[in-house]
Amino acid sequence: MAILQRAVAVLLVTLAVVSTDGIADRQNFLLKSASSSSCGGEIIVVSQADANTGPISSCTEIHGDIILDNAVGNISFPVQVPGAQLTSIYGSVYCRNNTALEGLELYGLTYIEDSITVQNAASLVYVAAEQLESVESVTVTNVPSLQTLDLPILAYMQSLEIGDSPMSADNFGEGFFRLESVGDLYIHDCPNMSIPLVTPLQNITNSLVVENNGLDFEIYSDLLWVYNMTLRNVRNFQLNSLVAINISLEISSCGGLTDIDFPSLKSMRGDFYVENNPNLTLLSVPSATNFGSFTSQNNPGLQGFNFESLRDTTGGIYLDGPWRSLADLNISFPVFNSASGGIIVVFNDEPGAGQGQAPPIECIYAKTYAPRTWSSAFSCNGTVPKPKSSHGMSLNVKDGIIMGGVAIIFAIAVLVL
Repeated sequence: MAILQRAVAVLLVTLAVVSTDGIADRQNFLLKSASSSSCGGEIIVVSQADANTGPISSCTEIHGDIILDNAVGNISFPVQVPGAQLTSIYGSVYCRNNTALEGLELYGLTYIEDSITVQNAASLVYVAAEQLESVESVTVTNVPSLQTLDLPILAYMQSLEIGDSPMSADNFGEGFFRLESVGDLYIHDCPNMSIPLVTPLQNITNSLVVENNGLDFEIYSDLLWVYNMTLRNVRNFQLNSLVAINISLEISSCGGLTDIDFPSLKSMRGDFYVENNPNLTLLSVPSATNFGSFTSQNNPGLQGFNFESLRDTTGGIYLDGPWRSLADLNISFPVFNSASGGIIVVFNDEPGAGQGQAPPIECIYAKTYAPRTWSSAFSCNGTVPKPKSSHGMSLNVKDGIIMGGVAIIFAIAVLVL
């Protein structure tokens, strides 16, 4: 009898354990199902209540866009238990036309397939996505109250635009500029962007455009390679590691810029424009061996060009002062061989130069280049310059450094050979 009682007891305990394990298994299954839930469709969020009770609070991934247009207050994606947190959006996050939204925290998100777009948000003070590891593009424009943009662990994105914002470089949250590579980087119309912008960016696979920011805006970067680059209204920059520009470079309308120096730049396949820089005095690209073309115009203080390694341009070279005196102009092309598009020099050595009070003189190099030969290479307004100009200024030719009045014509001829 005792043996029978013990057997029954063991059986009951076993059944209890099996039952408990079954309940646990069902609970784990349900939790697992909940933790891997996927939601689809466009999701509208206009308040924190929508974030707390809608799909954002119950799904781990969303296949569709999240729309926060015309939202109010502060909105933070809710904190969930581990395994039940929204981490992925296979779509975009839009925050547009908000007059009352003050803050946006995309808590927990690690992946956004497409974009984050924040536009026309008058009262928005901060945007943060501190766990975000991947997003295709970020656009933040017309946000007059924005003080913080915090995306601290992103290393790459296809496109980043920041514009019409009062932010300065120190408002980008801790570590924001850890970006190492970006397709397009566009920073514009940020009047307080007036302290050095330091970034570890090494590659820009399409374009870098910086324009219309603070008067004292400066850029310091270890950038190695860029496809296209445009710098406008920049006081200073140091891109000492830049080796290659695939297509084009424009530096224009930089009122405080006094010198341009690319010490490591070796190649630029496209066009190089330097225009409308009133205080620029020196342009130095000592390591470059070839350009597509080179244009310098409306840089009245520019007195020196250093292209000591330049051999060829596939396009032309166009130099237009307005210079009041060519005697102050130094050009260094000691190993230059040819400019397929020719060389044109436009200058005005009369009083009132650059003010439309005296006609410019245009000089065109019109002959085929042959090393170490030169003779009557330039025609200036239909006349061939003589060894002494009509203003009584004589030639002074020195192994690629040329100075002196209208003698600039012969100077370039010597330099190209």
